[in-house]
Amino acid sequence: MNGHARDPLHEITINVESLLRSSRTIHDSGNYALSTHVSILCIEESAKYLLVYCKAHLPHDVFRKRFQHVHKHAVSNAPWFLAGQFSVAYMLHITGEMVDKSESIRDQMRGLSQAVTEYIFQNDPQIVAEAIASVLAPKDAETDRQYRQFHDEREKDRVNSIYVDVSDDLVVTASPRSFGRAKSKEYVERAELCAALIQFLANPTADIVEFVDRLPPKERLRIKREGLRNARTLIARLRAAGATPGTEGSAANEGNKS
Repeated sequence: MNGHARDPLHEITINVESLLRSSRTIHDSGNYALSTHVSILCIEESAKYLLVYCKAHLPHDVFRKRFQHVHKHAVSNAPWFLAGQFSVAYMLHITGEMVDKSESIRDQMRGLSQAVTEYIFQNDPQIVAEAIASVLAPKDAETDRQYRQFHDEREKDRVNSIYVDVSDDLVVTASPRSFGRAKSKEYVERAELCAALIQFLANPTADIVEFVDRLPPKERLRIKREGLRNARTLIARLRAAGATPGTEGSAANEGNKS
C-alpha cells in the first residue's frame, strides 16, 4: 500500500457511520421506505467490513481456503454471528459480578470474561480475523436455512423499498408506499447494532459492559436479560459442582432494571 492509498477499513467505517446517520435522519423525516433501504445498505457495508478485515489480516492462502465455501447469506448475517460472541463475553462478566467476593469462581469468571473479550476481539488482528472467519464457517442445515431466509427477506425489502413491482396482469405486487414506521425503525435498530460492532472492532475497548450499554435499546435489553439468565444457570451449576455458596450481587438488580 503506497503512501497515498486510503485505508479500506477506515473508509468503510466512515461510510457505515454516514449511512447510519442518513437512515436515522430519513426515518425521522417520515420517508420510511428510503430509510429502510439506507439501513440495509448500512448492514451490508458492515458485513463488508468484516470480510475486508479478514482479507487484510489473514495470509492470502488462508483467506482463500476459509472463504471459498462461505455463502453470501452467511457474510450478510456476520454481524449477528459476532453479537453472539459478545453475549458470551458479557454473560461471563456478569457471572463474576453476581457471586460473593468470597467465592473462588468470582475471579475466575471475571478473568475469563476479560480473556475472551481480548482474545476474540482485541488481540492480534490475525486472531480477530480468525475469530470472524470461524463464526462464518458453514453451520448445521437448519441454522443455514434460517440465515438464508433472513438474507432473502432483507434483499426483498431492499428492492421493494425503492421499486414498484407490477405483475403481468398489471397488478401492483410491491411498492415503497407499503413501508411503515415499524419496519423502518426495526431496520434502523439493526443498522445501529451492526455499526456498534464495527466501531468496537475499529476502536476496541476492554470494557464489555460499556460496549453493551452502547447498543440500541432492544438489543441491549436482550443481551442483558439473556446474560443474566444464563449467568444464573452457570452459577447454579458451578455451585452444584462444588463451589462455595454465596450471595448474588448487584449485577442481578442491574439486569432486572434494564
